[in-house]
Amino acid sequence: MFEDDWDDDDDLTFSEAEEWYDDNLRFFDWKNSSPGLPLGVELFYYSVYKPFKQELKKPLTELIGRHFPHIGTETRPEVLERIEKYIDFTGHEFLLFLRGMFEFWKTGKDLREKFPELDKWAESYAKFQRPHYLDESLWDNMHWLTPEQKAEMIAESRKESEELFAFKEKPRFEFFELLQGLTFKYYREIQDIDTDGWTMYRVFMYDEYFNYRYRFEHYETFIEYEFAVEDLDLPYDDFMKKLSKKMEEKRNEKVSEAEN
Repeated sequence: MFEDDWDDDDDLTFSEAEEWYDDNLRFFDWKNSSPGLPLGVELFYYSVYKPFKQELKKPLTELIGRHFPHIGTETRPEVLERIEKYIDFTGHEFLLFLRGMFEFWKTGKDLREKFPELDKWAESYAKFQRPHYLDESLWDNMHWLTPEQKAEMIAESRKESEELFAFKEKPRFEFFELLQGLTFKYYREIQDIDTDGWTMYRVFMYDEYFNYRYRFEHYETFIEYEFAVEDLDLPYDDFMKKLSKKMEEKRNEKVSEAEN
């Protein structure tokens, strides 16, 4: 009798993929699917999601070390555990939103049904990928310039804008390159999407990068300004108040050192 009970318990044990599916139901059309783990989802988990996340972790950790140097100096287990948690989560929503978009796109329906703001995003996200140049009419008021001098100044200004853009955007380029390389390696069919699909791909990628910056900049600041472990769960407003005070103290220390 007891052996039968144990057998029943074994039958109720979820597989790794089933537990993952159950934890992420909001990303799937589970209400219109048969009970249990759909075959397509299981294939996605083992052939795309799992290898992507496994291969992402090491280079992502190295990238974080370059983008947020103070994180690399942290030794407190409680803080490292929080950082590790977000390293493991990076790329999760990007992949699942991407899959949801792709599955909808494969039905042949207009992606605008699912993403009504697609056209607005296509325009706004494209602007993020270009340097900001000064208006060339600025030089029209400099009547003393020869046409050659004006052309030279415009070219120099554009060059400076491009160099500044490249410097500021380098972390984003590196992050995009990492995620895109793994996406194309493990989710090859995604490359069949059309222009609208690529717009949504960029939206998901930018959102993932925003979350990446937000999460790890927080811990970079946490470590740089020597917050205590007890501050890990501070509400946002309390954290910012404490940070403001610490920044003021640091400024005062620098002023005092300079005067002495």
